[in-house]
Amino acid sequence: MSTLASYAERAAVVLNQDTSRSNKKNKGQYFSSLHLAKKMAGFVVLENGHLKVLDPGSGNGILIAALCDRIIEESLAVHLIVDVYELDTALTSALDQTLTLCQQAMESRGLSFSYRIYTEDFILHNKHAVSQHVKSLNYDLVISNPPYFKVKKDHPYVEIMSDYVFGQANVYFMFMALAEKMTRKHGQVLFVTPRSYCSGVYFKKFRQLFFAAIDPLQFHLFTSRKKIFVDEKVLQETVIFSGIKRESTMTPVKISSSFDPYDKQKHAPIRLLKSVLFQEKNFALKLPTSQRELEVLNMFSGWTNSLHEMDLSISTGPVVTFRHRAYIQPFSFTETAPLLYMRHIKESMVSFNETECNEGVALDSASDKLLLAASNFILIKRFSAKEQKKRIVCSSYIAKHFPYKKISMENHVNYIYKMNGELSEEETLGLAAFLSSMTFDIYFRMNNGNTQVNASDLRAIPLPDEWFLRDIGVKLLNGEVDYTDIDILIYRTYDKVLEEIEVK
Repeated sequence: MSTLASYAERAAVVLNQDTSRSNKKNKGQYFSSLHLAKKMAGFVVLENGHLKVLDPGSGNGILIAALCDRIIEESLAVHLIVDVYELDTALTSALDQTLTLCQQAMESRGLSFSYRIYTEDFILHNKHAVSQHVKSLNYDLVISNPPYFKVKKDHPYVEIMSDYVFGQANVYFMFMALAEKMTRKHGQVLFVTPRSYCSGVYFKKFRQLFFAAIDPLQFHLFTSRKKIFVDEKVLQETVIFSGIKRESTMTPVKISSSFDPYDKQKHAPIRLLKSVLFQEKNFALKLPTSQRELEVLNMFSGWTNSLHEMDLSISTGPVVTFRHRAYIQPFSFTETAPLLYMRHIKESMVSFNETECNEGVALDSASDKLLLAASNFILIKRFSAKEQKKRIVCSSYIAKHFPYKKISMENHVNYIYKMNGELSEEETLGLAAFLSSMTFDIYFRMNNGNTQVNASDLRAIPLPDEWFLRDIGVKLLNGEVDYTDIDILIYRTYDKVLEEIEVK
Protein backbone atom coordinates (compact mmCIF):
# COMPACT_ATOMS: atom_id res chain seq x y z
CA MET A 1 0.00 0.00 0.00
CA SER A 2 1.33 3.42 -0.96
CA THR A 3 1.78 5.70 2.04
CA LEU A 4 3.09 9.18 2.65
CA ALA A 5 6.32 7.73 4.04
CA SER A 6 6.80 5.37 1.09
CA TYR A 7 6.45 8.36 -1.24
CA ALA A 8 9.13 10.18 0.78
CA GLU A 9 11.45 7.17 0.64
CA ARG A 10 11.13 6.94 -3.16
CA ALA A 11 11.99 10.62 -3.36
CA ALA A 12 14.99 10.06 -1.07
CA VAL A 13 16.35 7.35 -3.39
CA VAL A 14 16.27 9.82 -6.29
CA LEU A 15 17.86 12.56 -4.18
CA ASN A 16 20.60 10.16 -3.09
CA GLN A 17 21.42 9.29 -6.68
CA ASP A 18 21.71 12.97 -7.56
CA THR A 19 24.07 13.75 -4.68
CA SER A 20 27.71 12.68 -4.46
CA ARG A 21 28.78 10.58 -1.50
CA SER A 22 31.37 13.18 -0.47
CA ASN A 23 28.73 15.93 -0.50
CA LYS A 24 26.42 13.86 1.71
CA LYS A 25 29.30 13.08 4.08
CA ASN A 26 30.24 16.75 4.40
CA LYS A 27 26.63 17.56 5.33
CA GLY A 28 26.28 14.54 7.61
CA GLN A 29 23.28 13.52 5.53
CA TYR A 30 21.79 10.03 5.96
CA PHE A 31 18.16 9.68 4.82
CA SER A 32 15.93 7.59 7.07
CA SER A 33 14.58 4.45 5.42
CA LEU A 34 10.83 3.78 5.28
CA HIS A 35 10.95 1.07 7.94
CA LEU A 36 13.08 3.19 10.25
CA ALA A 37 10.64 6.11 9.94
CA LYS A 38 7.68 3.80 10.66
CA LYS A 39 9.42 2.33 13.71
CA MET A 40 10.17 5.80 15.08
CA ALA A 41 6.60 6.96 14.50
CA GLY A 42 5.48 3.91 16.47
CA PHE A 43 7.41 5.18 19.50
CA VAL A 44 5.54 8.50 19.61
CA VAL A 45 3.19 8.88 22.57
CA LEU A 46 -0.01 10.13 20.93
CA GLU A 47 -3.05 11.62 22.62
CA ASN A 48 -6.02 13.26 20.96
CA GLY A 49 -5.62 16.99 20.49
CA HIS A 50 -3.07 19.36 18.96
CA LEU A 51 0.58 18.36 18.79
CA LYS A 52 3.33 20.89 18.13
CA VAL A 53 6.18 19.04 16.41
CA LEU A 54 9.81 19.94 15.64
CA ASP A 55 11.97 18.07 13.15
CA PRO A 56 15.45 19.64 12.98
CA GLY A 57 17.42 18.39 9.99
CA SER A 58 14.29 17.13 8.29
CA GLY A 59 15.73 15.92 4.98
CA ASN A 60 12.75 15.34 2.73
CA GLY A 61 10.27 14.96 5.59
CA ILE A 62 9.94 11.20 5.90
CA LEU A 63 9.65 11.21 9.72
CA ILE A 64 6.73 13.63 9.63
CA ALA A 65 5.19 11.58 6.81
CA ALA A 66 5.44 8.39 8.88
CA LEU A 67 3.85 10.16 11.85
CA CYS A 68 0.92 11.26 9.66
CA ASP A 69 0.58 7.72 8.30
CA ARG A 70 0.24 6.36 11.82
CA ILE A 71 -2.35 8.98 12.84
CA ILE A 72 -4.40 8.19 9.73
CA GLU A 73 -4.06 4.39 9.98
CA GLU A 74 -5.08 4.38 13.66
CA SER A 75 -7.90 6.91 13.09
CA LEU A 76 -6.57 9.18 15.83
CA ALA A 77 -7.93 12.68 16.42
CA VAL A 78 -4.49 14.31 16.42
CA HIS A 79 -3.89 17.68 14.77
CA LEU A 80 -0.32 18.65 13.86
CA ILE A 81 1.53 21.97 13.92
CA VAL A 82 4.91 21.22 12.38
CA ASP A 83 8.19 23.16 12.21
CA VAL A 84 11.01 21.63 10.19
CA TYR A 85 14.58 22.76 9.57
CA GLU A 86 16.52 21.86 6.45
CA LEU A 87 19.60 23.85 5.49
CA ASP A 88 20.23 21.98 2.23
CA THR A 89 18.31 24.00 -0.37
CA ALA A 90 18.55 21.06 -2.79
CA LEU A 91 16.02 19.29 -0.54
CA THR A 92 13.59 22.17 0.00
CA SER A 93 11.35 21.39 -2.95
CA ALA A 94 11.08 17.68 -2.08
CA LEU A 95 10.47 18.54 1.58
CA ASP A 96 7.71 20.99 0.69
CA GLN A 97 6.10 18.41 -1.59
CA THR A 98 6.12 15.77 1.17
CA LEU A 99 4.57 18.13 3.71
CA THR A 100 1.97 19.34 1.21
CA LEU A 101 0.90 15.72 0.67
CA CYS A 102 0.77 15.26 4.45
CA GLN A 103 -1.45 18.32 4.75
CA GLN A 104 -3.81 17.09 2.04
CA ALA A 105 -4.04 13.60 3.53
CA MET A 106 -4.68 14.87 7.05
CA GLU A 107 -7.24 17.49 5.99
CA SER A 108 -9.11 14.93 3.88
CA ARG A 109 -9.78 13.12 7.15
CA GLY A 110 -10.87 16.23 9.00
CA LEU A 111 -7.54 16.75 10.77
CA SER A 112 -5.64 20.03 10.68
CA PHE A 113 -2.01 20.13 9.57
CA SER A 114 0.06 23.29 9.29
CA TYR A 115 3.78 23.54 8.66
CA ARG A 116 6.69 25.91 8.38
CA ILE A 117 9.96 25.14 6.62
CA TYR A 118 13.03 26.94 7.96
CA THR A 119 15.94 26.98 5.52
CA GLU A 120 18.15 28.12 8.37
CA ASP A 121 20.97 26.60 10.35
CA PHE A 122 19.12 24.96 13.26
CA ILE A 123 21.78 25.68 15.90
CA LEU A 124 22.66 29.22 14.81
CA HIS A 125 19.00 30.17 14.39
CA ASN A 126 18.08 28.96 17.90
CA LYS A 127 21.27 29.70 19.84
CA HIS A 128 19.35 31.92 22.26
CA ALA A 129 17.37 28.87 23.42
CA VAL A 130 20.50 27.35 24.99
CA SER A 131 20.62 29.88 27.81
CA GLN A 132 17.10 31.24 28.10
CA HIS A 133 13.56 29.88 28.18
CA VAL A 134 11.59 30.76 25.04
CA LYS A 135 7.90 29.99 25.49
CA SER A 136 7.13 30.09 21.75
CA LEU A 137 9.61 27.23 21.20
CA ASN A 138 7.91 24.83 23.60
CA TYR A 139 7.37 21.76 21.41
CA ASP A 140 5.28 18.77 22.41
CA LEU A 141 7.38 16.42 20.31
CA VAL A 142 10.84 16.48 18.77
CA ILE A 143 11.43 13.74 16.21
CA SER A 144 14.78 13.76 14.46
CA ASN A 145 17.47 12.01 12.47
CA PRO A 146 20.10 14.71 13.07
CA PRO A 147 23.14 15.28 10.82
CA TYR A 148 26.33 13.44 11.69
CA PHE A 149 29.70 15.14 11.25
CA LYS A 150 32.50 16.43 13.45
CA VAL A 151 33.39 20.10 13.89
CA LYS A 152 36.65 21.72 14.96
CA LYS A 153 37.13 23.63 18.20
CA ASP A 154 36.84 27.02 16.47
CA HIS A 155 33.44 26.22 14.91
CA PRO A 156 30.59 28.55 16.03
CA TYR A 157 28.60 25.52 17.24
CA VAL A 158 31.27 24.73 19.84
CA GLU A 159 30.97 28.14 21.47
CA ILE A 160 27.16 28.03 21.46
CA MET A 161 27.01 24.51 22.91
CA SER A 162 30.12 24.84 25.09
CA ASP A 163 28.39 23.45 28.19
CA TYR A 164 28.02 20.11 26.39
CA VAL A 165 31.32 19.90 24.50
CA PHE A 166 34.53 18.17 25.54
CA GLY A 167 37.14 17.42 22.87
CA GLN A 168 36.25 17.18 19.18
CA ALA A 169 32.49 17.43 18.96
CA ASN A 170 29.95 15.81 16.69
CA VAL A 171 26.97 17.82 15.49
CA TYR A 172 24.38 15.11 16.16
CA PHE A 173 24.51 15.38 19.96
CA MET A 174 24.39 19.19 19.74
CA PHE A 175 21.08 18.83 17.88
CA MET A 176 19.85 16.55 20.67
CA ALA A 177 20.93 19.00 23.38
CA LEU A 178 19.40 22.07 21.72
CA ALA A 179 16.18 20.23 20.86
CA GLU A 180 15.81 19.29 24.53
CA LYS A 181 15.97 22.99 25.41
CA MET A 182 13.13 23.62 22.94
CA THR A 183 10.86 20.90 24.34
CA ARG A 184 8.10 21.74 26.81
CA LYS A 185 7.86 20.10 30.20
CA HIS A 186 6.40 16.60 29.75
CA GLY A 187 7.11 16.81 26.01
CA GLN A 188 8.72 13.89 24.18
CA VAL A 189 12.05 13.67 22.36
CA LEU A 190 12.76 10.95 19.82
CA PHE A 191 16.09 10.58 18.02
CA VAL A 192 17.84 8.08 15.80
CA THR A 193 21.59 8.52 16.14
CA PRO A 194 24.86 6.65 16.51
CA ARG A 195 25.16 4.92 19.84
CA SER A 196 28.48 6.61 20.62
CA TYR A 197 27.01 9.18 23.04
CA CYS A 198 26.15 6.37 25.47
CA SER A 199 29.76 6.01 26.62
CA GLY A 200 33.17 7.67 26.56
CA VAL A 201 34.64 10.74 28.23
CA TYR A 202 33.93 13.01 25.24
CA PHE A 203 30.18 12.62 25.74
CA LYS A 204 30.15 12.69 29.55
CA LYS A 205 29.13 16.36 29.85
CA PHE A 206 26.36 15.82 27.32
CA ARG A 207 25.03 12.74 29.13
CA GLN A 208 25.02 14.49 32.49
CA LEU A 209 23.12 17.56 31.26
CA PHE A 210 20.80 15.85 28.77
CA PHE A 211 19.67 13.06 31.09
CA ALA A 212 19.24 15.49 33.97
CA ALA A 213 16.41 16.98 31.88
CA ILE A 214 15.17 13.94 29.94
CA ASP A 215 13.72 10.84 31.60
CA PRO A 216 14.46 7.84 29.33
CA LEU A 217 11.55 5.70 28.14
CA GLN A 218 13.20 3.38 25.64
CA PHE A 219 16.37 2.55 23.75
CA HIS A 220 16.07 0.42 20.61
CA LEU A 221 19.34 -0.89 19.19
CA PHE A 222 20.03 -2.11 15.65
CA THR A 223 22.78 -4.72 15.52
CA SER A 224 23.21 -4.35 11.75
CA ARG A 225 24.91 -1.33 10.23
CA LYS A 226 23.05 -1.77 6.93
CA LYS A 227 19.50 -0.92 5.82
CA ILE A 228 19.05 1.70 8.55
CA PHE A 229 19.40 4.58 6.14
CA VAL A 230 18.59 4.85 2.43
CA ASP A 231 21.43 3.30 0.37
CA GLU A 232 23.94 3.85 3.17
CA LYS A 233 26.17 1.79 5.46
CA VAL A 234 27.49 3.22 8.71
CA LEU A 235 30.41 2.24 10.96
CA GLN A 236 28.62 2.65 14.26
CA GLU A 237 25.67 0.88 15.77
CA THR A 238 22.50 2.93 15.58
CA VAL A 239 20.02 3.51 18.38
CA ILE A 240 16.54 5.02 18.61
CA PHE A 241 16.07 6.91 21.85
CA SER A 242 12.74 8.03 23.30
CA GLY A 243 12.38 10.13 26.45
CA ILE A 244 10.15 12.58 28.30
CA LYS A 245 11.23 15.99 29.58
CA ARG A 246 10.55 15.62 33.29
CA GLU A 247 12.28 14.83 36.55
CA SER A 248 13.53 11.27 36.78
CA THR A 249 10.92 8.71 37.78
CA MET A 250 11.13 5.13 39.03
CA THR A 251 9.67 3.88 35.75
CA PRO A 252 11.95 1.16 34.32
CA VAL A 253 13.60 1.92 30.98
CA LYS A 254 12.73 -0.41 28.10
CA ILE A 255 15.70 -1.72 26.08
CA SER A 256 14.92 -3.57 22.87
CA SER A 257 16.83 -4.58 19.76
CA SER A 258 16.48 -5.93 16.25
CA PHE A 259 18.85 -6.72 13.42
CA ASP A 260 17.58 -3.78 11.36
CA PRO A 261 14.30 -1.83 10.96
CA TYR A 262 12.86 -4.62 8.78
CA ASP A 263 13.51 -7.31 11.37
CA LYS A 264 11.35 -8.32 14.29
CA GLN A 265 12.69 -7.83 17.79
CA LYS A 266 15.56 -10.22 18.62
CA HIS A 267 14.64 -10.82 22.26
CA ALA A 268 11.93 -9.93 24.71
CA PRO A 269 12.67 -6.35 25.78
CA ILE A 270 14.66 -5.78 28.97
CA ARG A 271 13.28 -3.36 31.55
CA LEU A 272 15.97 -1.77 33.67
CA LEU A 273 15.92 0.70 36.54
CA LYS A 274 17.87 3.89 35.90
CA SER A 275 20.15 3.18 38.85
CA VAL A 276 21.40 0.18 36.89
CA LEU A 277 21.31 1.84 33.47
CA PHE A 278 23.68 4.60 34.62
CA GLN A 279 26.15 2.65 36.69
CA GLU A 280 29.57 4.22 36.64
CA LYS A 281 31.14 7.47 37.72
CA ASN A 282 31.48 8.54 34.09
CA PHE A 283 27.69 8.22 33.67
CA ALA A 284 28.01 5.71 30.84
CA LEU A 285 24.90 3.81 29.77
CA LYS A 286 24.74 0.03 29.84
CA LEU A 287 22.29 -1.33 27.28
CA PRO A 288 21.72 -5.08 27.73
CA THR A 289 19.31 -6.50 25.16
CA SER A 290 18.94 -10.10 26.39
CA GLN A 291 18.76 -12.07 29.62
CA ARG A 292 22.27 -13.38 29.05
CA GLU A 293 23.62 -9.85 28.71
CA LEU A 294 21.75 -8.86 31.84
CA GLU A 295 23.43 -11.67 33.79
CA VAL A 296 26.85 -10.59 32.50
CA LEU A 297 26.08 -7.01 33.51
CA ASN A 298 25.16 -8.19 36.99
CA MET A 299 28.35 -10.22 37.26
CA PHE A 300 30.57 -7.27 36.32
CA SER A 301 28.63 -4.99 38.65
CA GLY A 302 29.76 -7.12 41.59
CA TRP A 303 33.47 -6.72 40.77
CA THR A 304 35.53 -3.97 42.38
CA ASN A 305 38.89 -4.67 40.75
CA SER A 306 40.19 -2.49 37.91
CA LEU A 307 43.35 -1.73 35.96
CA HIS A 308 44.10 1.06 38.42
CA GLU A 309 43.62 -1.25 41.43
CA MET A 310 46.20 -3.59 39.90
CA ASP A 311 48.70 -0.74 39.40
CA LEU A 312 48.15 -1.01 35.65
CA SER A 313 47.58 1.67 33.07
CA ILE A 314 46.69 1.76 29.39
CA SER A 315 48.16 4.02 26.72
CA THR A 316 48.05 4.41 22.97
CA GLY A 317 51.06 3.67 20.78
CA PRO A 318 53.17 6.84 20.33
CA VAL A 319 54.02 6.47 16.64
CA VAL A 320 51.81 8.36 14.18
CA THR A 321 53.16 7.23 10.83
CA PHE A 322 52.58 10.42 8.82
CA ARG A 323 54.02 12.55 11.63
CA HIS A 324 57.02 10.38 12.48
CA ARG A 325 57.93 9.15 9.00
CA ALA A 326 61.52 10.40 9.41
CA TYR A 327 62.12 7.89 12.22
CA ILE A 328 60.52 4.87 10.52
CA GLN A 329 62.65 2.62 8.32
CA PRO A 330 62.88 -1.02 7.26
CA PHE A 331 63.52 -3.15 10.32
CA SER A 332 67.15 -3.77 11.24
CA PHE A 333 68.06 -5.60 14.45
CA THR A 334 71.06 -3.36 15.12
CA GLU A 335 69.64 0.00 14.03
CA THR A 336 65.92 -0.05 14.88
CA ALA A 337 63.39 -1.15 17.46
CA PRO A 338 60.50 -3.23 16.09
CA LEU A 339 57.43 -1.13 15.28
CA LEU A 340 54.31 -3.09 16.21
CA TYR A 341 51.13 -2.51 14.20
CA MET A 342 47.64 -3.96 14.59
CA ARG A 343 48.57 -6.69 12.10
CA HIS A 344 51.08 -8.07 14.60
CA ILE A 345 48.35 -8.68 17.19
CA LYS A 346 47.30 -12.30 16.81
CA GLU A 347 45.18 -14.38 19.17
CA SER A 348 47.09 -14.89 22.43
CA MET A 349 50.57 -13.81 21.24
CA VAL A 350 52.24 -10.97 19.32
CA SER A 351 53.80 -12.12 16.05
CA PHE A 352 56.76 -10.12 14.68
CA ASN A 353 58.78 -11.96 12.05
CA GLU A 354 62.04 -10.27 11.10
CA THR A 355 62.10 -11.95 7.69
CA GLU A 356 58.85 -10.28 6.66
CA CYS A 357 58.59 -6.70 5.40
CA ASN A 358 58.36 -5.16 8.85
CA GLU A 359 59.34 -1.70 9.98
CA GLY A 360 61.29 -0.30 12.89
CA VAL A 361 61.91 2.99 14.66
CA ALA A 362 65.46 4.33 14.55
CA LEU A 363 67.48 3.75 17.71
CA ASP A 364 68.73 7.27 18.33
CA SER A 365 68.17 10.08 20.81
CA ALA A 366 65.83 11.99 18.49
CA SER A 367 63.33 9.12 18.46
CA ASP A 368 63.72 8.17 22.12
CA LYS A 369 60.23 9.47 23.00
CA LEU A 370 58.79 6.91 20.57
CA LEU A 371 60.53 3.95 22.19
CA LEU A 372 59.53 1.76 25.13
CA ALA A 373 61.82 -0.37 27.25
CA ALA A 374 61.05 -4.00 26.46
CA SER A 375 58.68 -5.38 29.07
CA ASN A 376 55.63 -7.58 29.35
CA PHE A 377 52.65 -5.84 27.73
CA ILE A 378 49.11 -6.59 26.62
CA LEU A 379 48.49 -5.19 23.14
CA ILE A 380 44.97 -4.36 21.97
CA LYS A 381 43.77 -3.33 18.53
CA ARG A 382 42.17 0.13 18.66
CA PHE A 383 39.91 -0.75 15.74
CA SER A 384 38.11 -3.96 14.91
CA ALA A 385 36.67 -5.02 11.59
CA LYS A 386 32.86 -5.02 11.47
CA GLU A 387 32.76 -8.69 10.54
CA GLN A 388 34.97 -9.80 13.45
CA LYS A 389 33.32 -12.11 15.95
CA LYS A 390 34.75 -10.18 18.92
CA ARG A 391 35.19 -6.45 19.42
CA ILE A 392 38.37 -6.83 21.51
CA VAL A 393 41.41 -8.33 19.78
CA CYS A 394 44.46 -8.52 22.01
CA SER A 395 47.67 -10.45 22.58
CA SER A 396 50.42 -10.85 25.10
CA TYR A 397 53.88 -9.48 24.47
CA ILE A 398 56.22 -11.52 26.66
CA ALA A 399 59.59 -9.77 26.57
CA LYS A 400 61.72 -12.88 27.19
CA HIS A 401 60.43 -14.42 23.95
CA PHE A 402 61.91 -11.57 21.87
CA PRO A 403 65.54 -10.39 21.61
CA TYR A 404 64.79 -6.64 21.77
CA LYS A 405 65.73 -4.10 24.44
CA LYS A 406 63.42 -1.45 22.96
CA ILE A 407 60.14 -1.67 21.07
CA SER A 408 57.64 0.81 19.67
CA MET A 409 53.96 0.77 18.82
CA GLU A 410 51.90 2.49 16.18
CA ASN A 411 49.03 4.77 17.17
CA HIS A 412 46.33 2.21 16.33
CA VAL A 413 47.56 -0.05 19.13
CA ASN A 414 46.62 0.29 22.80
CA TYR A 415 48.90 -1.32 25.36
CA ILE A 416 48.49 -2.21 29.03
CA TYR A 417 51.53 -2.01 31.29
CA LYS A 418 52.56 -2.02 34.95
CA MET A 419 53.06 1.50 36.30
CA ASN A 420 55.58 0.42 38.93
CA GLY A 421 57.67 -2.58 38.00
CA GLU A 422 56.69 -5.15 35.39
CA LEU A 423 53.70 -7.35 34.70
CA SER A 424 54.51 -10.95 35.53
CA GLU A 425 54.11 -13.50 32.77
CA GLU A 426 51.14 -15.02 34.62
CA GLU A 427 49.43 -11.63 35.00
CA THR A 428 50.02 -10.78 31.35
CA LEU A 429 48.67 -14.06 30.02
CA GLY A 430 45.73 -14.14 32.43
CA LEU A 431 44.51 -10.60 31.79
CA ALA A 432 44.96 -10.94 28.02
CA ALA A 433 42.95 -14.17 28.06
CA PHE A 434 40.16 -12.56 30.11
CA LEU A 435 39.98 -9.57 27.74
CA SER A 436 39.73 -12.03 24.85
CA SER A 437 36.84 -13.96 26.41
CA MET A 438 33.30 -13.95 25.07
CA THR A 439 32.10 -12.81 28.51
CA PHE A 440 34.21 -9.66 28.30
CA ASP A 441 33.11 -9.09 24.70
CA ILE A 442 29.44 -9.19 25.74
CA TYR A 443 30.05 -6.62 28.47
CA PHE A 444 32.14 -4.37 26.23
CA ARG A 445 29.47 -4.33 23.52
CA MET A 446 26.93 -3.17 26.11
CA ASN A 447 29.18 -0.15 26.64
CA ASN A 448 30.42 0.57 23.17
CA GLY A 449 28.59 0.59 19.87
CA ASN A 450 31.37 1.32 17.39
CA THR A 451 34.42 -0.46 16.04
CA GLN A 452 36.87 1.73 17.95
CA VAL A 453 38.34 0.52 21.24
CA ASN A 454 39.21 3.54 23.37
CA ALA A 455 41.66 3.39 26.25
CA SER A 456 39.27 5.44 28.40
CA ASP A 457 36.53 2.81 27.98
CA LEU A 458 38.86 0.02 29.11
CA ARG A 459 40.07 1.98 32.15
CA ALA A 460 36.51 2.23 33.47
CA ILE A 461 35.59 -1.45 33.18
CA PRO A 462 35.46 -3.55 36.38
CA LEU A 463 37.59 -6.67 36.45
CA PRO A 464 37.48 -9.96 38.41
CA ASP A 465 39.80 -10.53 41.35
CA GLU A 466 43.51 -10.25 40.70
CA TRP A 467 44.13 -13.76 42.03
CA PHE A 468 41.67 -15.14 39.49
CA LEU A 469 43.39 -13.42 36.56
CA ARG A 470 46.77 -14.66 37.76
CA ASP A 471 45.36 -18.17 38.15
CA ILE A 472 44.23 -18.14 34.52
CA GLY A 473 47.79 -17.21 33.54
CA VAL A 474 49.23 -20.07 35.61
CA LYS A 475 46.84 -22.57 34.03
CA LEU A 476 47.72 -21.30 30.53
CA LEU A 477 51.45 -21.60 31.25
CA ASN A 478 51.00 -25.13 32.55
CA GLY A 479 48.91 -26.16 29.55
CA GLU A 480 45.91 -26.95 31.75
CA VAL A 481 43.58 -24.71 29.71
CA ASP A 482 43.52 -22.78 26.47
CA TYR A 483 41.54 -19.72 25.32
CA THR A 484 38.43 -21.79 24.62
CA ASP A 485 38.20 -22.64 28.34
CA ILE A 486 38.28 -19.09 29.76
CA ASP A 487 34.53 -18.46 29.76
CA ILE A 488 33.97 -21.76 31.56
CA LEU A 489 36.50 -20.73 34.23
CA ILE A 490 34.76 -17.37 34.68
CA TYR A 491 31.34 -18.94 35.19
CA ARG A 492 32.61 -21.73 37.43
CA THR A 493 34.21 -19.14 39.71
CA TYR A 494 31.59 -16.39 39.67
CA ASP A 495 28.38 -18.20 38.74
CA LYS A 496 26.82 -17.90 42.15
CA VAL A 497 23.06 -17.47 42.06
CA LEU A 498 22.98 -14.13 40.30
CA GLU A 499 21.07 -11.59 42.32
CA GLU A 500 18.26 -10.22 40.27
CA ILE A 501 18.60 -6.67 39.10
CA GLU A 502 15.37 -4.90 39.89
CA VAL A 503 13.45 -5.45 36.69
CA LYS A 504 9.73 -5.22 36.23
